[in-house]
Parts: sequence; C-alpha cells; structure tokens
Amino acid sequence: MNYKVILVGLLWTVGVHAQAPSEIATRIEALRADTSISEEKRSAAIALLGEAQQVAQRATDRAEAVKGYVAAAAAAEATLEELAVELERVQQGPPIDVPDDVAVSFIDTQLSQLQAERATLDASLETLRAREADLLARASEIASEIATARAEAARLAETAPPQQSDADPVAQANRVKVEAQIAERQAAVADLAAERTTLAARQEIAAARLDLVNAQLARLTESIASLQKRLGESRIGRARTRLREVSAVAAQTAGVGDALQRLASDNVELARNYLDLVERGAVYASDTLQLQQDLARVTTSAQTVEQVLATGQLNDDTAQLLRDVRYRLPSSDQLAEAMTLNDQTMVGIRLNRVLWQDRLRNLSDLPSATDVLLTGYGESQPASELTTSAIGLVAQRRDLLHSLSTAARDNADQLSAQRLVRQDLRERTLALAGLLDRRLLWLPTRIESGQTLLRNLYSNIAWFFSPTNWYAVVKAVVGGYASFNSAAVGLGLAAIGLLLMAPLLRRRLVSLAEFIGNVRKDTYLSTPLALLISFLLALPLPLAVGSIGLAAGSGPGTGFTAAVAQGLIAAAAVLFVLSGFRVLARPDGVFQRHFGWRPQPCRQLRFHLSWFMAVEATVAFVFTAALASDDLVIKYGIGRLAFVISSVAIALFAFHYLKPRGGIAVSVSESTPAIPGLKILFFVLVTAPLAVGVMPLFGYYEAAIALQTRIFQSGIILLLAAIVYRLTLRFFLIGHRRLTLKRLTKLRQQEAQRRKFERAADQSGDAMPKLLDEEVADPDTLSAQSRRGVLVILFVVLALGLWSVWSGMLPALGIVNDVVLWQGTHYVGGQAITSGVSVWDLVTALFWIASGLVVARNARGILELTIFERFNVDPGTRYAVIAIAGYLLVGVGLVAGLSRLGVNWSSLQWIIAALGVGLGFGLQEIVANFVSGLIILFERPIRIGDIVTIGQLEGTVTSIKIRATRITDFDNREVLMPNKSIITENVTNWTLSDQVTRIILRVGVAYGSDIDRVRELIFDAVSRHPDTLSVPVPAVFFMAHGESSLDFEARVFVATPAKRLPVTHDLNRAINRTLAEHDIEIPFPQRDLHLRTNVAASEMT
Repeated sequence: MNYKVILVGLLWTVGVHAQAPSEIATRIEALRADTSISEEKRSAAIALLGEAQQVAQRATDRAEAVKGYVAAAAAAEATLEELAVELERVQQGPPIDVPDDVAVSFIDTQLSQLQAERATLDASLETLRAREADLLARASEIASEIATARAEAARLAETAPPQQSDADPVAQANRVKVEAQIAERQAAVADLAAERTTLAARQEIAAARLDLVNAQLARLTESIASLQKRLGESRIGRARTRLREVSAVAAQTAGVGDALQRLASDNVELARNYLDLVERGAVYASDTLQLQQDLARVTTSAQTVEQVLATGQLNDDTAQLLRDVRYRLPSSDQLAEAMTLNDQTMVGIRLNRVLWQDRLRNLSDLPSATDVLLTGYGESQPASELTTSAIGLVAQRRDLLHSLSTAARDNADQLSAQRLVRQDLRERTLALAGLLDRRLLWLPTRIESGQTLLRNLYSNIAWFFSPTNWYAVVKAVVGGYASFNSAAVGLGLAAIGLLLMAPLLRRRLVSLAEFIGNVRKDTYLSTPLALLISFLLALPLPLAVGSIGLAAGSGPGTGFTAAVAQGLIAAAAVLFVLSGFRVLARPDGVFQRHFGWRPQPCRQLRFHLSWFMAVEATVAFVFTAALASDDLVIKYGIGRLAFVISSVAIALFAFHYLKPRGGIAVSVSESTPAIPGLKILFFVLVTAPLAVGVMPLFGYYEAAIALQTRIFQSGIILLLAAIVYRLTLRFFLIGHRRLTLKRLTKLRQQEAQRRKFERAADQSGDAMPKLLDEEVADPDTLSAQSRRGVLVILFVVLALGLWSVWSGMLPALGIVNDVVLWQGTHYVGGQAITSGVSVWDLVTALFWIASGLVVARNARGILELTIFERFNVDPGTRYAVIAIAGYLLVGVGLVAGLSRLGVNWSSLQWIIAALGVGLGFGLQEIVANFVSGLIILFERPIRIGDIVTIGQLEGTVTSIKIRATRITDFDNREVLMPNKSIITENVTNWTLSDQVTRIILRVGVAYGSDIDRVRELIFDAVSRHPDTLSVPVPAVFFMAHGESSLDFEARVFVATPAKRLPVTHDLNRAINRTLAEHDIEIPFPQRDLHLRTNVAASEMT
C-alpha cells in the first residue's frame, strides 16, 4: 500500500482555509497593539481568537496524528519481521542450564528474578490484550465518528459568516474561529480515516507482539519449572541427608540412657516432619505454576471467544471451536473443593508453626533448657557426660525447629499464593463457562447423513454389547466389592436389609391408614410416616443398582466400565423417584388412604408407572453411559437415540396422566374440581417432550439436553410442591376436624352458660348480655384462609424455584433485568452507591407486598389450625398473636418490596421515626388505646364474660378488641370503653380469679330486744339458705346503737355474682319472717316533738 499517497490525500484537507496557531497568535498581538479599537471590542476579539487558537492547535495535533499513523503503518512490515525473528529466537532458544554443583541460594536468587520477570510479562500481556480488544472495538466505532465529524464540518461551513475585509475586529475574529473549527473537523476526519486505513497493520503488530509475549511467558515458565524442580530436589536431598544424620546420632545413643534416647528419637521425628514439609513445598510450588499456566490458558481462551463473538457470525467451525474451549475448561466444583482443602491445610501448617516457634523460644538458653528436658524425661540429677551429650541433642533440636518454622512459613506462603491463583482461575472459568453455555445452547451441531448415522449406531451397539467390555465390567464390580468399597458395600447391605424389612414396613403402612378420618386417633405424623415408609419400600432396587454402579466405578476397569458405572448410578436415581411414586399409589398407600384418591386412578397410575419406570431407567442408563464415554460418535449416536426414546416415553406418560377424558389427573376423586386450562396444559405438556426429543435430529442436541434437564428439574419441583401441598391440606384437614369437635364442645358450654345467665337474669331482673364468640371461630372459614395462605407461600417458593431453573436457559427471561426504570441510591459505609431499578425489581417488589398482604389476611386460619389447635391458648392471647403476626407480615412485605425499589433500611428507619413522631402527637389516643389493647389481651386483667365495675359503669364484658372493649351493663346497654381507660382507671373485676362474693345485710331491731337472741335468729336465717357458702362461714355482728334501733349486720358469701340479688332477696325475707315469728320488732324511725308555749303571752292573757 502506498502510504505517501494516502498522507498527501489526507493532509490536503487539513487546514486548507484555516490559519495556523502561530498566525492567530500574531493577530492577537496586533490587536493588543492597535489603540484605535475600543477596549470592549479588543477584549471580545482577543477572546474569540484565543478560542480559535486552541481549536487550530487541536487541528494541528490531528495532522501530526495522521503522520504518526502513516509512519507506523509504513514501518509495519519491518516491525513484523523483527517480531517474527525475535519470536523464532525465543522459541528455539536453549533451555536454562542449572549445574549440579550450584548452590541452593543461587538457584533461589535466579528463581526470584525469573518470577519477577514473569510478573512483568503478565502485566505486559494484560496490556497487549486490552490493546487488541480496543483495536477490535475501534473497527466498528470509526465509521460512525467519521460520519459525525463530516456532518459537523458541513454544518459549520453552511453557517460560517462571509469574508469581509472591512468588517470590525470581532466579526473577523469570529470568522477565524469558525474556519479553525471547520479545519479541526476536517483534520478529525483525516485522523479517523488514517486510523481506519492503518488499523489492519496495527492489529497485525498487536497480534505479533502478543504472540511474542506469550512465547516469552512459555519459555520463562519452562525455566521457572526447571529451577523449581532443581531447587526442590536440592532441598529434598538436603532434608534427607539431615534425617540420616539425625538418625545416626540417635543410633549412637542406644544404651546410653533413656533420656538421651527419647531426646534423639524426638529429633528424628522432627527431621521426618521437616522432610515432609520440604517435599510438600515442592509439590505446592509445582501446583502453583500449573495453576498459573491454567489461568493463562483460560484467559487466552476468553480472549479468543470474545474475538469470535465480536464478529457476530457463527458457523459450524466457530461453533465447534467454542465447544472445544468449553470442554477444555477446568471444573469449577473441583477448584472449589481444592480451595477448601487448601484453606484447611494452610490452617494446620500455621498452627504447627506456632507450636514449633513456641518450643523454639523455650530452647534459647541451652543449658537450662537441657536441664528442663532431662527432668521431664525422668533424670533428676543427670551426670556431666549425660548433660554434655544432651546439650548437643538440644542444639540439634533447636536447629530442626528453626528449619521447620522456616519451611512452614514458606509452605503457608505458597498455599496463600496458590489460593489466590485458584480463586482467580475459578472466577474466570465460571464467567467464561456461563458465556459459552448461553451462546452454545442454541447453536446446532453438525448433522450427519442418514447413512452415517446408521453406521454410527451400528458401531455404538457393537461397543455397548461387546462381551469383552461387559467382562471388564463384571471384573470391576467383583474387584470393587472385594476391596470392600464402603459406599458400595453399605448400599448393598442397606438394600438387603430393607428387602427383609419390607413385610414389616407394609404392615406398618396399613396400620397407619386404619385411623385416617378418626378425629380422636388420627395424628399429624401419620402421613409423614407413611411417606417415609413408602420411599423406604421403594429403595431396595435403586440401592442395589447404585451399589453395583459404585462398585464398578471403584474397581479397576476400562473407559467402558466407568461409563457403565455412571449409567447405573443415573438409572438408580430414576428408579428411586419413579418407584417411590409407584409405592405411593399402592392400594393402602398414601394417595388412596391419606390423600383420598379413588382406587381406579391409583391402579392406572401404578400400571403406567411400571412401564415408564422400566423405559426411563433403561434410557437413563444408556444415555448417561454414552455421555460419560467421552466419544462424540457414541454421544451423538446411541446417546441421541436414547434421548429421543426418553422424550417419547415422557410424552406418552403425560398423555395418559393429563388427558381431559379418563385421565388420571381428572379422576383422582369423585368430586375432582375442573382444572382450568386443562386442554391447553395437556397439549403443552404432551407436545413439549416430543418437540424436545426431535431437536437432536436437527442438530440441537446440547439445547435439547439442557431443556430436558430443566424439564426434569421442573417436574421434580412441581411434584415436591404437590406433595407438600397435599400434606399441608392433610394437616389442615386434621386440624379442621379437631377444631370442629372443639367448636361443638364449646358451643355446648356456651349454651349452658347462656342458660345460667338467663336464670340469673330472671331472678335478678338484669339484662342478659350476649357474649360474642371470639374463642371458637368457624372451622370452614379457617380452613379456607389456611389454604389460601399456603397456596400463596407455595406459589412464592415454586416461582422462585422455577425461575432459578429457567432463568439461565432462556435469554428472553433476562430482559426484565436489563430494562432500568429509574436509579436508586443506597449507602454502604457512608458512601452513596447508585444502582438501577429494573422491571424485575418492580415485579418482585409488587410480589412481596401482595404476598405479605395476602398471607396476613389468612394468617388466622394458618395459626389456628397449626399452632393454637395443638396448644391451650386463651382467646385473648390468640387474638393478640394473630393481630401482631398480621402487622409483622405486612411490614416484612413492605420492607422487602421497598428495598427492591431502591429504598434501603437506612431511609426507611427515618421515615418510620418521622411517622412515629407524627403518630405520637396526632394519633396519641389511638396509639394509646392500641397499646392498652395489647396489654389487656396479654395480661388478661379482664376476660369475655367477666362482670366488672369501671368508674360508674357496671356490666359484663362481651368483646375485647385492639382499640376498645365492649361492656353490656345491666340495663342491656352496650358501652364501648376505650382500652386506655381500662388500663388507667380503677377496675373491679368480680370474676377475675374467684367468683365468690360477699353480701352484707343490715337489720335494725327495737330497743329492749335481746341482743344475743336476735343474733342467733339472724344467723339461723342466713345459714339455712342453700346458696350461702359454709366456707367462709356466715357472720352476724351487733354494729351500733342507732337513733331508732339496735343495728345488726349479717355477712354471707355466695358462689357467683349472679346470685347476689336473688340471695339478698331471699335472706331479707327469711330474716323478716324469723324476727316476726319471735315478736321482735323492727322499728321505724321515731321523733319526739316537744311543744313549748310562750310564757310572756300567757301572763298577758
């Protein structure tokens, strides 16, 4: 390419009519020196020229950039040749040579230098990768930038003022500025065009530099590995030599003394520990280097994937390339397990180092430390020769402990670095695997011709039924059991044990069904125990198959044996699930006796599950074995055939289960309600497996596997949700029956109490209050509420489960996360963080708020049938718990919903605080009544049916609510008493803890009556009444000498306040009659009048 021609063509358009920055500077100086222009115009013109100078400078910079592009592109060929020569030199360079007699310190120094060079190359590699990614991105950006710059230049040219020689300085300066802007835009077009023209050359150079750095890294990695191996071998050799020396010293102490032998043997153990640490350190260094290579490989693969995806065109070759990259990725689960093991090992090493350092500090003074050690070994007064030998052993121990501490530190550092690399590798692997899984899912694989497919199937069947392969499998199974593989043997023994226990389990299952429907004997544990027994009955065959699979996988064998082992384990899982449901449908099983299914659909379900279980277990075995074979011909051959057969079997089973007429789902009971949209559901669930089964025939094998896996997972979730729902309904049915029985009992009690009140009212003349039935609610209403609440909860869990299964599969479902409605701000550590609120956040917020409201409305039914039915909870406490639970559920729903909308708790708490202050002032009385209602309901100072006196009000409590209490007085007036008044005023509860009440009767007799006789007569009269209590004993007292009578007082006790008026009436009659019979007068008030005449008036007359 002739870059000089490009340069002339591009630079010709730059600054054709514009002035250079130096020319504009000259004009500015001339304006400053011209005194004939007013100061205002001079300042305005100089400001415009200053802006024009800056724009002209940018245009000049753009022109220089064009020259730079062209120069670099002109030298591209030479640069590429230089990079190719350097790459060949690096690739063919000799490996690093480490002499055998070189010192370990020299090797360590060389290794540190190489690792520092590697870190520098890693940084350069990241920079080059970013540069290459930028060049790829620029290819699609330059065209739009050129179009924008040309449009701006054209717009400026159209709006530019005309050239006028006699114009004033401001107009001339404005003209210069516009010309500079046009020139700058033209220079920008030239700059971008040069960038686009030379982009290919620069990409080649960037790729060549990247190849060179990769080669340098590879060579450097080989050198580091060689040095690490040489260093490890040297350190291991020195550690082994040291162990031999310590062992030789220990051998010399034989027969010298027990203390020295023990000292020497402990040193030998420390030397062994040191050798173990050194050997493990070499392994850690090698593993770290391997992880770094894996990390570089994954990073390079990620770059390759980005380049492929950036083209926007995927064909069979690129799709296969992406699949190869996906298959070569390391396992993220294995990396996570290795990280956990890494952490555990690092903790153990650091703890040992702490112990060794503590022992090392105790050996700082050798003589005293020797004496302490010898004393600890039983030498009370060691001889001088013994002490001298012991000091040498203690010195040897100190050196060993120091070496152990250093080796432990190095190993801990290695493990720490290894963990960081492994964590980075796992994160990049997960990100790349997720990207590839989303992209590869809907890419078709190569489709073989019919002849090729048949030929592959024939070879697959020959491979699968090969006697040699199956002989190896049998040999591996026998070897696995012979080696006493714990998992295989354990599952086998469990299968035999459950098979022997099967008759006992069946009898127990039948006995659990005997009391279903019996209100007094039916229990909540009957159905869970029946479910457990049912799945235990279904376990023998799956456990046996799984045991054989584990034995085959643990024993020696070929790749076919490993594939068969995984296939057997998959078949065992399918057998467990389907045989479990088959046992549930047995005649005395859970479906028929506990869930109320009719016998006919249970028989149909057992029949269809029998063939479905056989087919699915077989195809699961073949399909999993084909996938585990790591042979694409087998995977896309017999594996594909097994997948198609499995899909057809699923569709056929769904047809028999869901068909609108005669299907199992519509005939489970005689009163099965109509299922909304059953025909649509039937069509979808029957055709979906068939459609998925056909997809592999058109090349969408990976997508079909992913869809079928998620369909299976969704089916498991739906089945579990259905069982939980039926089990919950079963619990509620038991609670409903018990609550109905309790309600009938309570109604009888209330009827008896009502009659008692009627008799009391007839005798006393007071109105009979009507007690509101708060203690026993309608069981049907509670059952409906509980069902609605459970349905909402199950719907939430089911929706979350299905969303977790399908969200990664269907990219369309992720759109709701991408559409941002507004920005929300929350604070973390005092810093504001802005995050977008998407459509999904809005949907989940509304979902949380609605769920909280619905569950709160139905909380009473759930609590009544699950908790209150089983415990003796008084009605007030029940009412308070239900009210508080409702408020809490609504509050949780609101907080969760608002948090999804970007309203964090720190903002909510200020709102709540402000509302609290507002409520405290504006709704003070209402809040006080609310809190007082809670106190009344929990402390129970008054109850429904109590007779109370509050101030001037007397009556019977008929209702207690959160805000007010309803009291019916004896005139049959209903009074609403605010709860605050009950808490703050004096309340007399006549029936709180003891209904016994005292009656005081006052009687006056005439003066001159026999006091003792009167007392006896009154006592006899009150004691003979049947409603007066003997304990406390009635009492009669002579109280006072009245104005007209001798005053007596009789005090008696009655059982209930309702008897006060009738007993008072009867006792007054009895006392009056008794006193009259004994001629004892009850006087009436008397007054003596003394009339005095006027003496003076008499004398006058």
